[in-house]
Amino acid sequence: MKTGRVTAITGKVYRLSPYEELWDKELPPVVDELLQSVADQSSGIKQIVGGTRKKSQLVTYRIPHNSAVQIYDYKAKKVRVVFGPELIMLGPEEQFTVLSLSGATPKVPKQLNVIALLLGPRFSTEVVIVETSDHARLSLKLSYNWFFQIDKKNQEQAASLFSVPDFIGDYYKAIASRVRGNIASQSFDHFHKFSAEIIRKAVFGTDEAGNIRNRFHFKSNNLVITNIDIQSVEPVDQRTRETHFRNLFNWQLKLPPNLKKLLLAMKLSAVNRKLKVVWKDKKLMTKLKLKKPVENYFHFKPPAQP
Repeated sequence: MKTGRVTAITGKVYRLSPYEELWDKELPPVVDELLQSVADQSSGIKQIVGGTRKKSQLVTYRIPHNSAVQIYDYKAKKVRVVFGPELIMLGPEEQFTVLSLSGATPKVPKQLNVIALLLGPRFSTEVVIVETSDHARLSLKLSYNWFFQIDKKNQEQAASLFSVPDFIGDYYKAIASRVRGNIASQSFDHFHKFSAEIIRKAVFGTDEAGNIRNRFHFKSNNLVITNIDIQSVEPVDQRTRETHFRNLFNWQLKLPPNLKKLLLAMKLSAVNRKLKVVWKDKKLMTKLKLKKPVENYFHFKPPAQP
């Protein structure tokens, strides 16, 4: 109490002197909540794992495997990054760096607060609304993998992990901007035929030889996006739905005109159920004057005949 100095005593029995007392370390409310729970970055589900913290005891935290925690010393004005699995103890003047990340689908800012940053590889999905050159509005559900490519022994690279407070929102905006900009110059029919190639080329870019790259690297925090795929493409307005429904059958399917008319009369819900109708090949071939069985016109096999 005479000097005002705070000291952390660990690993031994200690008795207070006449001029000493226990000091209560205050933490931000969000840090107190995170220390008592475990949150998954992908789902945002929190589980309570501990009770109320005793403020006069040292603050400890078990860093999960393949994750990183940044600690700032306000007295020395230094930053250190610790990688898991590890048990760390905060000094009297040290505090955790808390990241506020975007969550849900589509992404919403400030949905998840975390102390431990998972390094990946992880899997994420996102919904992006795009518009083609002929004003067809589509809802794309994209999926991709991401991870941080760093050298754990290099503290400069380790510190770059926390240089972007919301890296999820940052890479979502970058990917969505590239996808929207590229699709805006494509017609609906062209995008419908080459959607996978267009998306990969828009996100990853091409090299000097014109080949599509296999990753998208963020230099600010060494985040790498890989293996992007399209899970679904859904029209937003009714006019686009009708166009999409017609192209769903006509694209890459060499069907006779009479069979096209029959298929266009079926509802899209029947397509999603893989056309669960009773196929009678001989009668249908005779009626539509087909030269080969109906299943040869499709990429899937019709239901077995009863």
